[in-house]
Amino acid sequence: MSGTSQDLQVLWVTIPGALTTSSVSLNYPVPFAAEVVDVQGHLGTAATGADFHATVKANGSVVATHVLTAGQQNGTEQTVQPGAAAGTNYIFTPYPASTPVASFNKGDLLQVGVSQVGSTVAGSDLTLAITLNRK
Repeated sequence: MSGTSQDLQVLWVTIPGALTTSSVSLNYPVPFAAEVVDVQGHLGTAATGADFHATVKANGSVVATHVLTAGQQNGTEQTVQPGAAAGTNYIFTPYPASTPVASFNKGDLLQVGVSQVGSTVAGSDLTLAITLNRK
């Protein structure tokens, strides 16, 4: 993290229903310079047969991929590209992260989408909470 002050804003992203790789939810112009310091996610129905991938992008470039793995109910990881695997329906990157998940300048476009849904059962009803800390 680039400082000790905290000015946090949580973006709630939901993509309801059955998910496909063309599912896109958020196109958010970031109103201030910020770091993504926490990401939490949940699938209403976990993907099976293959991993579920949700992507966070900055101006079209992937900055984080969240992998929810089949066969697990919960998972945690704290990395630049946080995730848990397919079959998992919950991901968490604890705050404060020693290294921010991503950084954005004022006016950058934060985007959330789906890049993989599972193969036997597609994940559904995605909810992400993305916490930004103003720089």
